[in-house]
Amino acid sequence: MLTGFPLRNEGDAVPQEFIPKLIALHRKGLFPFERLERHYEFRQINRAIADARCGRTVKPVIHMTEAPAQ
Repeated sequence: MLTGFPLRNEGDAVPQEFIPKLIALHRKGLFPFERLERHYEFRQINRAIADARCGRTVKPVIHMTEAPAQ
């Protein structure tokens, strides 16, 4: 059922236009690539969740370490 609102499709950017705009924003200090992804050891999972919730990172990456061989 349509409600009269315009339909927008997420993720339909044209890479040839969008990527240069992101680079220009980064060069001006307005797009912090380094905040997009942070790496955490599994033991830091609560910190990773807290960082994502407060905006310190967008994509927390959790590294699972293997148990030492016995």
